[in-house]
Amino acid sequence: MHRVIDTVQPHLVVEQAGPRYTQWKRRKCTMPNPVPLPPPGFDDLSVDEKIDYLQSLWDRITAGPDTIPVPKWHRDILDERLEDYRETPDSGDTWDVVQERLRKSLNGQH
Repeated sequence: MHRVIDTVQPHLVVEQAGPRYTQWKRRKCTMPNPVPLPPPGFDDLSVDEKIDYLQSLWDRITAGPDTIPVPKWHRDILDERLEDYRETPDSGDTWDVVQERLRKSLNGQH
């Protein structure tokens, strides 16, 4: 199951279910020790300071990657993509083609 925090109502989580992720539903998200959103003083920071703050939080989270569980829905997506690849290995684009497409889109060329 894929979860995305609702940006308008951060206390809600959007859940995506189904074999190809076609159904959506909303449910209340609860944390064991919720913190105020945003944390006190966050709105007083400059944009650069906010980005630094978020980066430091991410660095703390990823400091021990072995402690970060891989959700079942991640494994399900990987299994699905591997199965698709095994069924039609020539259906994707090469890295060179993807790179070129990205370069063009970043340069405003379509």
